[in-house]
Amino acid sequence: MASVESIKKARRCWRQYNVKLIRCKDNERQALLDLKKEFVDNGGLLLSSWGSQEEDCCKWRGIRFSNSTGHVILLDLHGCNFVGRVPHQLGNLTNLRSLHLGFNYNLTIENLDWLSDLHLLRHLDLSLIDLEKVDLLQSIDRLSFLSRLCLVGCNLRRIISPSLHLTNFSSIPLSIIDLSENRFTNSSIYNWLFNFSSSLVDVDMSDNPLGGSIPDAFGNMMSLESLSLYECALESEIPKSFMNLSCIRSLELDSNNLTRQLPELFQTLFASNNSLEILDLTENKVSGSLSDFTSFSSLRQLMVGSNKLNGSFPKRFGQSSPLEYLDLSENELNGSLPDLTSFPLLRYLYLTNNKIQGRLPESIGELSNLKILDLSFNLLSLEFSSNWTPRFQFDMIKLSSCKFGHHFPKWLRSQSNLSFLDISSAGISDTVPHWFWDLSPILNHLNFSDNQIHGILPDLSLKFVKLGQIDLSSNRFKGPIPLFPRNLTSLNLSKNMFSGSIISLCTIVTEFLNFLNLSDNLLSGEVPDCWIDGNKLVFLDLSNNNLSQKIPASFGFLEQLILLNLRNNSFIGELPSSLKKCSFLEVVDTSENKLSGQLPAWIGTYLTQLSILSFRKNLSK
Repeated sequence: MASVESIKKARRCWRQYNVKLIRCKDNERQALLDLKKEFVDNGGLLLSSWGSQEEDCCKWRGIRFSNSTGHVILLDLHGCNFVGRVPHQLGNLTNLRSLHLGFNYNLTIENLDWLSDLHLLRHLDLSLIDLEKVDLLQSIDRLSFLSRLCLVGCNLRRIISPSLHLTNFSSIPLSIIDLSENRFTNSSIYNWLFNFSSSLVDVDMSDNPLGGSIPDAFGNMMSLESLSLYECALESEIPKSFMNLSCIRSLELDSNNLTRQLPELFQTLFASNNSLEILDLTENKVSGSLSDFTSFSSLRQLMVGSNKLNGSFPKRFGQSSPLEYLDLSENELNGSLPDLTSFPLLRYLYLTNNKIQGRLPESIGELSNLKILDLSFNLLSLEFSSNWTPRFQFDMIKLSSCKFGHHFPKWLRSQSNLSFLDISSAGISDTVPHWFWDLSPILNHLNFSDNQIHGILPDLSLKFVKLGQIDLSSNRFKGPIPLFPRNLTSLNLSKNMFSGSIISLCTIVTEFLNFLNLSDNLLSGEVPDCWIDGNKLVFLDLSNNNLSQKIPASFGFLEQLILLNLRNNSFIGELPSSLKKCSFLEVVDTSENKLSGQLPAWIGTYLTQLSILSFRKNLSK
């Protein structure tokens, strides 16, 4: 008598043998070959595996078939940049469960009559294919197993044809619907959508001109876990029926005109206090104070930026929270910032543009997971004790207008992973310590502007190899302009006391540089003729220095230039005729120099975008 193990082994062998015998159906192979004829495969990879009629289509890419029947059950061609017409022969794939043609925006669909033949279809994705002239729902009403429908950016205006009865859809078990980035209005979509209230789990209607208020009927979707209605021109109050959404995990209502007191909204959502993970109310008209939200025990992201919140923070937060992302920026919150150690997992904290005042609690240093801190444009003081060493390692610090006291912040020495640092308008009147220039090799953005920082800059060409933007304007730096990394996109050294030649800047005049401001310094000498590679430069300001000799002819290679300011220097000669190639120029100021000759006639012919031209106080005849 055969053992159980030998029987299992025999079955495995039979299944493997049986799979080798099963080939895809002739009519389905032909349907796929018809599709290949219609599509132009710009990528050239996927359809190249689709061979002749003799080959077994079960081995073709983008296709999955049933081991037991040989029928094609999945066709996944999404995001392949195909061009062509979707053929009606796809209707011959009658056992198809999943059809993914989305994100091929150059495909066209003349009609969807064939879709109703795919009666076993569960997942359908036609995103970014223009369906404006197609009667989509006439075909969908026969897909009685459809559970997932993705029609992102399909140029849809309406969803119900006049002859279609809503009752046709009541048996379709749709659980996921993504109709974002279309042109629906509320009257054309809500009646259809609410047919599936009992089955829907995930609804995305974002970026549609829905207008009006959020219907109470959303509160009847008792199984709803995710709802996205951002950028829908919605207004009025967030409905109280949301108190029924006890399973909701993600609620995205940002970029509308919704109103409600935030404490009342928290009360409305109390039934979801164990499920809610993401709440996004950014850019609305939500008002009231910030109440303690730690009762939402699963909340990971809370975004209420750009609203009308006022009042102070809670004196303390009641319990430990898994919050990772908190954005309360662009409001009118005031008072002091409380202890935030109730949020040990916090990674992103945005509080910019409020009226928060007082000292930042040193306990913030206990938030070891914190990566991004933006406290800009508040009334906060960050004068910590000299031995304060935070446990976090920031990626980004934005502390503009916060007050550090006169000394350069020593605690920055512990931040070796910085990519973005802004401590502008911080009241610092110190030198930059030597250790700072070796602090973080991945620094990309540095802003020390509007302080009283002084001293001489070292050679920075090898210090910050990834540095793209530097703003040291409105300080008291002096000495020669040093070498900078070649990949700079923006450099602002204006309103300092730099002196001497600017020849060192030739190394940064590359295809990366788009902004250069050296105005209001003590620079002198000739402007080097090294601008040939500066074809991306948009803004060039050398005004209020003592630069001399002729304006370099290679300025003509700055073909994207919009502003050229050479005011109050000692330039001689005439405007170089090469500037006629700078056809995007809107502002040219060469006043208060020693230029000679008349304004050239080609200015009116070639510089047609020019709105400001100043040539006064020169030696022109």
